[in-house]
Amino acid sequence: MAIYFDLDLKQAHGATRDASCSQCGKKQSFWTLGRQPICSPCVLYRSRWGEDAKDKLLVFIQEIEDRVGVSMPRDSSGVLESVADANRILFAIVASHHVLKLRNAAARGLS
Repeated sequence: MAIYFDLDLKQAHGATRDASCSQCGKKQSFWTLGRQPICSPCVLYRSRWGEDAKDKLLVFIQEIEDRVGVSMPRDSSGVLESVADANRILFAIVASHHVLKLRNAAARGLS
């Protein structure tokens, strides 16, 4: 299952990696949104995109768990308990979005 993703999200490097998240203030940023450091839990669960994709996100996480044979602990509302798991899930979403963009661009080039 692919999840539509349209945020200007990039993996954080250097000083922005593990910096304080611009949303929650925790030192766990793995991404930058524009120029602001942001952590995966904030993107997945506190952003407008995350709110809109909540149901699809739950299905996506379950599919990842089924494919890799690993359970990712979640709280009663379905929120991942581990920041590392949130990083993995968001990375999978971002990577699959980029692959779809490349495939679409290639298909347009072949038409």
